[in-house]
Amino acid sequence: MTTKYELPVTIKAERYAVLLTMDPLVPSTGIDFVKKGTPEAGAVVYFGGITRNSFQGKPVQHLAYDCYVPMALRTLERIAKEVLAGELNNETGSASHGDDDDDDAKGHGHTPSGPHESQVCKIYLAHRLGTVPVGEESVLVVVSTPHRQEGWAAAERALEHIKVAAEIWKNEVYEDGTGVWKGADGHACGCVSAGKGHHDKIVA
Repeated sequence: MTTKYELPVTIKAERYAVLLTMDPLVPSTGIDFVKKGTPEAGAVVYFGGITRNSFQGKPVQHLAYDCYVPMALRTLERIAKEVLAGELNNETGSASHGDDDDDDAKGHGHTPSGPHESQVCKIYLAHRLGTVPVGEESVLVVVSTPHRQEGWAAAERALEHIKVAAEIWKNEVYEDGTGVWKGADGHACGCVSAGKGHHDKIVA
């Protein structure tokens, strides 16, 4: 589905920017964006998710990402807006509207559910598509905030909601040529790719 669209595609506003691209991600682009015009910011928090060389003991050759570009781009934009508005929590895959059970926020080390005043100055979200070799970034989350605590929490909220909600799928390709397609939440989709050099062939 990715190949049907011309990439990169981006949506940029005064306080947020989101990007889908086939090219290597550039962390400094996100850092520069969230720092510009934010004299009130005392912290910049950066997270980069990179391809590691193994999964559960199996050597990984690379990751390959596909997505439905229009929906995924708008989902990233929605997540950015909701982080800025203080509407996201770490317990669900959607915005919180303040009617969650209080027990959901107890004892889990997460930010309590319910809307709260956001301290995020700016946010930058980017996801790479196509082949991502070992050691290279597949996702970037960058936020600027007055204090580091708000930055850590906001970046974590954004990342968790990207994993749950974004219409992006991952093919984990192993050294033996086999692979497993996984959804945005990291769970296997029930399909495997088969045959060395034929990673685009899907076997149900």
